[in-house]
Amino acid sequence: MSKVKFGFYHVAPEINAENFKRHLENDYTTVFILEGTKSTGEGGALAQVAAAGKKAWIGVASLCCISRSTATVADVSEEKTEFRTETTYREGWRERLADLVGTIRSEGTYGAFLGIYFDEPLLWNMSLDMLEEITGYFRSICPEKGVFICFSIAGVAPDVWTINNIQPITPQAGRFITDVAFDMYHPFDETYSHVTDEMVSRMGNRADLRYWFVPCTMNYRGNKDVAHCIRHLEGCGELLRRFRPEQRGGLMCFSYYTFPPEVEDLGNICLDVLLDPDSNMYWPALGEAIARTGRAIAAGEWDH
Repeated sequence: MSKVKFGFYHVAPEINAENFKRHLENDYTTVFILEGTKSTGEGGALAQVAAAGKKAWIGVASLCCISRSTATVADVSEEKTEFRTETTYREGWRERLADLVGTIRSEGTYGAFLGIYFDEPLLWNMSLDMLEEITGYFRSICPEKGVFICFSIAGVAPDVWTINNIQPITPQAGRFITDVAFDMYHPFDETYSHVTDEMVSRMGNRADLRYWFVPCTMNYRGNKDVAHCIRHLEGCGELLRRFRPEQRGGLMCFSYYTFPPEVEDLGNICLDVLLDPDSNMYWPALGEAIARTGRAIAAGEWDH
């Protein structure tokens, strides 16, 4: 399998079993993000990923943390004062993480397991100390596995956008992180290079870190077009290839599943609709660009 990976957010059997199966069987999806409370067990998602010869990160926020908010989302360039978040430890989080790892080992799927994943933890007001403690504990029990975090812009480039006095990442708090990304879905321009440079700096300019990028493969806010998405996909690929081959994590496209407004009230229309020939918003050119990029990565063309 190629070292650089290609995958999609929100492709999991609990969201849509048919789509999950389609991605297991295609020739360009090589990595998944699964949910820690639902990924293991006989015939579970991780077992299916392993059987397909692919890899997965496992999201563990719900195993380790309790997060509360008065709003579902805060978006770059907007000030949403109602987005007041709080994240605290979940009782027994160490035992839950250890149990997850033990289950994966016992089920024989440890080779398909890349490590753990958190999504925008600092935006949800996880403290830097808490982030360091949880990621450090995981690396102590799984030193050969990784920690992948996709930060909000507030977490890596507060000069571009921040909210509610979010603490940006520091080298100390991020020292156990192995794979890192940020997400932003506006028109692709020089801002993305600037945010990348800030992320590299705030993570301590580490030579051992792997970088991921998150292409906007969706009709963001319901007012974007195919050209926006294809340029975003291309631009994220260009940023990834700026790094040395050993520092290239991959591309994790956002997003395959269109969330209902009570979960994410942004008006996004995602690939489950855009790649459906029967929908009234069918974008085959985007599907072709995604498959072409994914196949090049899966074939190892980005490994060198």
